[in-house]
Amino acid sequence: MTEKVYEELDDAKAEIEKLKAEYSVKVDLCDNLKRSYNDQLKRIEELNLKLEKQAQEVEAKADEVYAAKQSVEDLQCKLKEKEDIIKKFTSTNDKLRVDLKSKLQECEEEKSKLVSSLEEANDKISDLEHKNRAFMDKIEVLREGIVSVSQKKCANESKIAKASQRMRETGDMYEKLEEEKVKLEEQFKWKNEQFKHLEEAHEKLRNTLREKEKEWDVEKCTYLDNMSALETKLDSQLKLSEVNRRRLGMCSQALGREENRSKDLDVQLAESNLRIEEIKSQLEEMTIKRDEDVGNLEKLLAEKECAFQELECKRGKLEEENRELVLSVKKNKDLANKRKEDIGNLEKLLAEKECAIQEMEGKRGKLEEENRELVLSLEENKDLIKQRDEDIGNLEKLLAENECVIQEMECKIGKLEEENRELVLSLKETKECNSSSIAKLQDKLTTLEQIHKECSHHSKDREAEWSSKMEKMVADLNSCTLELESKEARLKDITTELDDLNSLVLQLTMEKQESEIMVVATKSTLLEAKSKIDEENCNLVKVPAEIESVKSVEEKLVQTRSELMNVCDLLEKANEELAESYCEVNEFEFELQLWKSVAEKLKVDLELNHRMRKEVEDSLLSQVATEVNLKEDLEEKERRVNDLEKQLTELKEKSRLKLAKDNGAELEKWEQEWVTKELEAAILAQLESEKIHEHEKQSLNQLVEEKDQRISNLQNIMSSLEEEFDHSSASFSTQLAEMQAEMKLFHEAWEAIRTTVVLKEIEVQEKNLMIKELEKDLEKQTAFEKECLFSVEKLSSENENLVEIIRGVSDRIKKLSREDGQMMGTLRSIMSGFDENCGHLELKERFDPLKENSNCYQSPKRNIVETSPDGRSPLRALNN
Repeated sequence: MTEKVYEELDDAKAEIEKLKAEYSVKVDLCDNLKRSYNDQLKRIEELNLKLEKQAQEVEAKADEVYAAKQSVEDLQCKLKEKEDIIKKFTSTNDKLRVDLKSKLQECEEEKSKLVSSLEEANDKISDLEHKNRAFMDKIEVLREGIVSVSQKKCANESKIAKASQRMRETGDMYEKLEEEKVKLEEQFKWKNEQFKHLEEAHEKLRNTLREKEKEWDVEKCTYLDNMSALETKLDSQLKLSEVNRRRLGMCSQALGREENRSKDLDVQLAESNLRIEEIKSQLEEMTIKRDEDVGNLEKLLAEKECAFQELECKRGKLEEENRELVLSVKKNKDLANKRKEDIGNLEKLLAEKECAIQEMEGKRGKLEEENRELVLSLEENKDLIKQRDEDIGNLEKLLAENECVIQEMECKIGKLEEENRELVLSLKETKECNSSSIAKLQDKLTTLEQIHKECSHHSKDREAEWSSKMEKMVADLNSCTLELESKEARLKDITTELDDLNSLVLQLTMEKQESEIMVVATKSTLLEAKSKIDEENCNLVKVPAEIESVKSVEEKLVQTRSELMNVCDLLEKANEELAESYCEVNEFEFELQLWKSVAEKLKVDLELNHRMRKEVEDSLLSQVATEVNLKEDLEEKERRVNDLEKQLTELKEKSRLKLAKDNGAELEKWEQEWVTKELEAAILAQLESEKIHEHEKQSLNQLVEEKDQRISNLQNIMSSLEEEFDHSSASFSTQLAEMQAEMKLFHEAWEAIRTTVVLKEIEVQEKNLMIKELEKDLEKQTAFEKECLFSVEKLSSENENLVEIIRGVSDRIKKLSREDGQMMGTLRSIMSGFDENCGHLELKERFDPLKENSNCYQSPKRNIVETSPDGRSPLRALNN
């Protein structure tokens, strides 16, 4: 037992040294964490400087945008004519609003369902708390019952001891009565039996007495040795009990120190609670501001939906205009006489499109103002982030995770800088496109009359320009698709992070339930330990102090449980915020899908325009080929006329020669008649050819005029298509800029939410660490109590064994004394049969029971049997 106790003490000392070493290591870690925290503060200040520089750059860009806005405001005056067209599409806008209202109602119903589920969960939690209180009341009742049972057991044991004493006294009386009865019976038998039988019995009894005396001597020696060994054991156990008492005193001092430490921990917990309440207040302010930002974003979304509806209406109008233009191409022959009216209509269309451009530029100005407001909101959010960073500075254990967050922020800042640069480039490109398109329109209006001569060169230049523009648009569309894919990947990452957070929340709830189960188990074990301590360890004085420390630990556990409930509430709020952000992500995904569909429609329109352009170019080329063929035919006919004139001159010369040779009148007449006929025929042929030539010239002129009209119409169509394309590209670029700004806002809101969730997770981890440390302290205290109880149980069991041994020895001694008394009674009765005078006196002297008892029953510490000089020894014969 002593060796075990010393080993346990050595183990306890080793554990104390380990704890001291761990404490020194923790102190070093705290110092290192403070240093790293100071370094991180410096880094954060540098990042804040960078953010201020970026804000200045954004302000410079905003000034540039404002300058562009002033240039656009001049075009806004022409957009008033489009108001009548906008009124037609208000009905579609109303329908969309009705759809939005229905969707909002559905969202509100889902929110109400979620609220009901939360209320049910709160009701369940309250029911569980009531049950817990009921169980605690039952435990206290059982405690009181155990105390009463222990008191009853003590009373019963006292009663049993008294009853055992009475039974012993009655047993002694019965033994005395039985001895007297035996004496009377033996006397009666001895008077009736013969003398011979008495002598034989006397000899047998003497032999048996000798043998029994030898056995009694051996047994006495063994009993005395056992008694001495037991006394030595008792002495050693007393010494051990003193040592144990000293150790218990040391343990009580250690418990006092641990209680002081626990008080310090309580103070730290109170400070952390105050910090948590401050963070809660800040979170509530942040949620209020976030709700306001969400409302503003919803307003912006409503305005953008209206703008999108207007763009769709304009797109429908443009499609109708394209169809009308296709019909106009088919009906070019019928529209030849109405050239002037078409030119007037085209001028009106140009004016209307200029007004539309002005309207779009006004909308761009509004969007730029909204961007400025968003920049201001970003600056406010930056101030809030600075305040939060200052609050986070008080939490020393979160430095390692803050480094990861800062690295992520640096990456995101780089991404934001790249996106700002891309936006600036896109704005410059849109400005250049707008300026170039306006210049081209003015040049086209001045050079409509000279287009016919330079059609071929212009067509080639147009082909090059269109190919370059098509390549630019394809590149822009590819970049847009890449950006959309990257944003979809980001959304997927966000969904995975949400799933991870939900899994973490589930794990925390499971750990909470396990901790509650462990608390209940520890309470049950503590109650059992208390009952055992109250029943068996009445001599231990410092156990109540340990029980008080256990109670303080239980109170700490209750406090930690309440803190865990608060943390769970915070986690539920965070889950609600994450669900809202998830809904916003879904809305943004829906908007991205809409923009994808718009981009695909624009691609289809571009392909149709490209096909139309190719058909127009083919028709122009065919017309040019027909014109070339007609010119060649005219040149051939002119050659024929010249040949006929040459033949006529030759015939005249021949006729003159013949007249000179023949000098005949008949021949002259005949020749003159023949010449006149041929001349008349030639003249008629020339007149007919001239008529045909004039008719062909008229037809050619008509064809040329028709082709000129057609070319002019096609050029007007091309110019209108170019304007529409430029307008659609500008609107698409502005919409892309708006989407990018919205995505920036969403990312910033998501980062804020993520930081809050990380802070909450860190707080939960800290509380879990505190709970684990308290559980370890409880386990150590319970182990120490178990060891004390085990040692007390061992001592009590050894005491009981000693008591049983002593009782067995005392019972054996009583039995031996009874047998002695019986044997002496039989000897007296036997010797009474001898000589009544002399023999009786000799027997009294020889068999005196007092002397026998004085020799036999001496002190238990003696190992040698002493013989009295006056009385006989029990082994000596009677008749020497």
